[in-house]
Amino acid sequence: MDFAVKWVAFMVLLCLQAWAPTARAEPAQRTFALIVANNRSTSLSQPDLQYADDDGARYYQLFRSISSETDVALLTTFDRASLAEYGALAGAVKPPTRVEL
Repeated sequence: MDFAVKWVAFMVLLCLQAWAPTARAEPAQRTFALIVANNRSTSLSQPDLQYADDDGARYYQLFRSISSETDVALLTTFDRASLAEYGALAGAVKPPTRVEL
């Protein structure tokens, strides 16, 4: 009798394993970000901005916290104040031109 109980238990486990849904690997999720920040006005009648490059640097840091370096790009030109504050990003920054875009 003991053998029969073990056999039934083994068969039940075997059936459950066969019917159990197989684990599917979810595709890896990637996050990409392109940040374009330009302080220069497109019109002579409008003054240049002062903080667009700072905002771009902050967004760059935010997206870099959840994505790899190659998946995040910052196109801007730092003014003196921003360069003093975000100088560590100077190597990662490219100018906001059509060519770089």
